[in-house]
Amino acid sequence: MLLIIIMILIDRFKHRLPILDNLDLEKYKAFFRIVPVVIISLLLTSGVKGQASQLQFNILKNDKSIGTLKIEKVQTEPYTDYQLSSSVETSFIKKFRVKASEKSRYKDEQLVYSSVNRSINNKSNHPKELVYEKNQYFIEDADGRRVYDHPEINTNLVILYFKEPLNLSSVYCDNQQSMVQVKNLGENRYRIDFPDGNANVFYYEQGECVQVDVFNKLFKVKLLRQ
Repeated sequence: MLLIIIMILIDRFKHRLPILDNLDLEKYKAFFRIVPVVIISLLLTSGVKGQASQLQFNILKNDKSIGTLKIEKVQTEPYTDYQLSSSVETSFIKKFRVKASEKSRYKDEQLVYSSVNRSINNKSNHPKELVYEKNQYFIEDADGRRVYDHPEINTNLVILYFKEPLNLSSVYCDNQQSMVQVKNLGENRYRIDFPDGNANVFYYEQGECVQVDVFNKLFKVKLLRQ
């Protein structure tokens, strides 16, 4: 229908525009047949453009900046995607450059995919993944792919950077590939102890994360929201 309208308009007004006077409509019929498809596609894609937001934290060690952490959140129904990237350069006996990239995807508020990629001094570790397929979770790492016997996961660690975990008892830790307990310390503070002996303490103001203390066996760093 749109194709017919375009051709009628060109035929009616071509005497007013010399460039259209000698236009062979039959020759360009294929072109005009594509135009409506392009227009409709642009209208549809503009209507489903995702809503994006971003957080950035400054990483401090002994009150000195050693890196940054950036997290982007993109919502395009029915998916919500998170992209985390961090870069740290510090010295402990020798200089270390640590980079990390993490991705998480939720569908209708259920975690359906996550991945963790990290490198130290440009040497990459084997990526770790969680995939939801056929009503079942699978994890994959250097040891291969196997079933992760756990019901629906609705929150992983990256969510804690965006909102306070009120009434939340546990979250999925992508790097440790396991559920970890969320301990309410009071005063809008929450502690997470990881299986490897490390821990994070999250601080919130008006429901938003403003600081994270990272306790490693060998050092402590602080993440401050910019």
